[in-house]
Amino acid sequence: MPTEAPLYGIENLKKLVHFGCAFMRQVFVSGSDGWKWTDAFAFIDEVAEIPGVVKSLPAIKQELADLDIAERKELYDYIVEEFDIPNDRVEMVVEKSLGFAITGVALYEEWKTIKG
Repeated sequence: MPTEAPLYGIENLKKLVHFGCAFMRQVFVSGSDGWKWTDAFAFIDEVAEIPGVVKSLPAIKQELADLDIAERKELYDYIVEEFDIPNDRVEMVVEKSLGFAITGVALYEEWKTIKG
């Protein structure tokens, strides 16, 4: 029996994964020689991503709900292309990125409930 094609794609999920990976990479790079207040300026690109990520959180919940194998492979390829991660580490980065996305959406939903 054929399975249904995903309805929502993964474009918004890619935004959140990109933000999480880029932010953590910058934390590592900025802190590798000790933290200085001027290192804060290195986060400008990541801070600029925040509004788009926040707006996409409701859609990410839908994208996660219908994530299929092909989309997971697309996310895997996206992370490899964007962040040049060694092959033996990519699967772990994908898993942690998905965990980051799931936790981010859950926290958003929790705050929505508290404020609602």
